[in-house]
Parts: sequence; C-alpha cells; structure tokens
Amino acid sequence: MKANNTLAAQSMSEQEINTHKNLINFGEADASLLKAHASVIESSLDKIVERFYDYQMSIPETKAVIDVDDRLPKLKITMKAYIQQLFAGEYGTEYVTRRLEIGRSHENLGVSAKFYMSAAYQLENLLRETIDINEPNSAPLRAALHKIMHFDMQIIMDTYIESLLTKVKFAQEELEDYAESLEEVVTERTRQLNELSRKDELTELVNRDGMLENLSRELANAGRYKETISFVCFSLNGYQELVRSKGQAIGNVVLNQIGHDIKSQIREADIPCRVADNEFCIIMPRTQTNEAEAISKRLIDMFEQDNQHKLSFSMGIATTGPEKLIDVTEFIKQVESRMQSAGKEAGFAICAE
Repeated sequence: MKANNTLAAQSMSEQEINTHKNLINFGEADASLLKAHASVIESSLDKIVERFYDYQMSIPETKAVIDVDDRLPKLKITMKAYIQQLFAGEYGTEYVTRRLEIGRSHENLGVSAKFYMSAAYQLENLLRETIDINEPNSAPLRAALHKIMHFDMQIIMDTYIESLLTKVKFAQEELEDYAESLEEVVTERTRQLNELSRKDELTELVNRDGMLENLSRELANAGRYKETISFVCFSLNGYQELVRSKGQAIGNVVLNQIGHDIKSQIREADIPCRVADNEFCIIMPRTQTNEAEAISKRLIDMFEQDNQHKLSFSMGIATTGPEKLIDVTEFIKQVESRMQSAGKEAGFAICAE
C-alpha cells in the first residue's frame, strides 16, 4: 500500500513534549510570565495581525498562496487564535497537537519551510515590539517569547520533515510500482514476441521452430505421465503446380483454408503446425493411432468439400508410448517416412504403419 503524501495529524507524548521544552530551557516560570502578559498582546492583537499579513502579501510566493479562494480573512482569524495560544500559559498535548496541525496545514497549502520560518521570525519581531512598548522591563518576557516561538518551530519543522519523508517514501513506492508494472509489460511483450516467432504468419499455425519446441515438451509430458502421443504430418500434393499456374495469391488462399480446416477438426489439446510451404503437422497428446487416423479422415472430408483445384493430402501418422517413447528426431523421421509412403499412392492417402 502506498504512503499517503498528505501528513495526518500527529500527537506527542508528555515525555516527548518535556524533552522539547528542556532542550530550550522552557519552564513553568516562562509559561506563567507569558500568561500574565496575555492582556498586553490582546489589546494590540488586530494591529499585529494586520501588520503581519501586510508584510506577507508583499512576498509574491506567499501572496500567491494566500490569494487562492479568498483565504486571507480566514487566515487572519486563525493567526489571532495562534497568538492567543502563545500567551495562554498551557503548553501540553493539546497545544502541541494544534501546532502539528498548523504544520500540516502549511505543508498542504504548499508553503515551503523557508517561508514559514520567515513568517515566524516576522511575527516574533512584531510581538517583541508590542512588548517593548508596553513593558518597561521586557527582557524576561522577550526571552520567554523567544523560547515558546522556538518550541513551536521545533514542532512544526518536525511536521515538515515527516511530510518530506512521507513524500520520499511515496515517490519510492510509486517508482517501485512503475518498475514492477514495466517489468510485467516487458515480460508480456517478450511472451508475445516469442509466441509470434513461433507462428506461421500466413495461417497463424505454429511454425517449424514452434513445432520442435512443442513436440519436445509433449513427449516429455507423455514420458512423465506414461501416456501415448500421436504425430500426424501431411503434404499438400499439387501445391507447387497450382502456384505456378494460378499464382501465389491463389496458393495462399488454399493454405489458409487448410489452416482453418485443421483448427476446426482438432481438439483443444492438439497443436496444429505449418512446417514448410506445403507441409503441415498436428501434435496430438494422449492420442492413440486410431484416434489420430479418425481426425485425419475428417480433415480430408472437410477439405474435399471445396477442393476446386483437385489437390490431395499424403498423410503419415506415428504413435509412441506409453511404456516406451522414442525421441524427437526419431519421431519426426518415422512420421516423414510414412508420409512419403502415402505419397506413392494417387489421391488422398494415409499411412499409419
């Protein structure tokens, strides 16, 4: 599952919060001091927020974010609440959760970390100016303010960093998914190309290379499962004379018709092949000689229905197994010998012995 590239609201334990506070030496005295001067900031709150956003709107990158969907009025309300929380005196889990949400909101709006840090720096300066005007001895309060602003920055920058890591993880997973899908595409294309390289372009039957590959595999299966396998091969008599007299286009029509006839007569497990210009084969797993002969006769009958060029088949049938199987070379030699024997007879002929 992919990582979500929008960071969800996080939380921190009390121990984690205290660790952050200890790193900047922020204690109860600082919290009390900030809370005691909340009214000083409250009296100038509208002015501080207006000045803050006047400056933000002067930065083109920030203005582009603020101008979307008339966000400015809502952002001013949010900023007032943010400043009030700075001086509320409570800096536990609820406070931290709100800060984490602020970090998430800035990241979702597309505000980069550098613009957030710039805005935080400007806000602190505005708050310090207000403190200096209203408090004669402002050094302790300014120090407390600096600590809590730094505390906020730690938390919010953690959110930015976590978001960045999430995006990196998301991008990595996207890349892995793409690589995986690409590998699947390459595998499928390779399979398709391999399949095409094993097919006859004209008839879409398996070609000679494919025949040798399939015959080897089916012989191995027959040996493994102790089964019989038959092999039928036949030549188309009169084909060369037809091409010479009528042309290659007519010859191709006949070859296509034979390919169609073969596919219409064989079973699902059988493998039809065209292995030469006028020579065809059928690999028949789990098939006895009499079954192969019956299919061959049906093929002849179908071809005869539209045999306007007076062509014929010389068919050889070889069978091996189940107890003892011959190898590929011997199997081919045997069926070709029987095909040649059938060719000595006129018209359609089948030789199975």
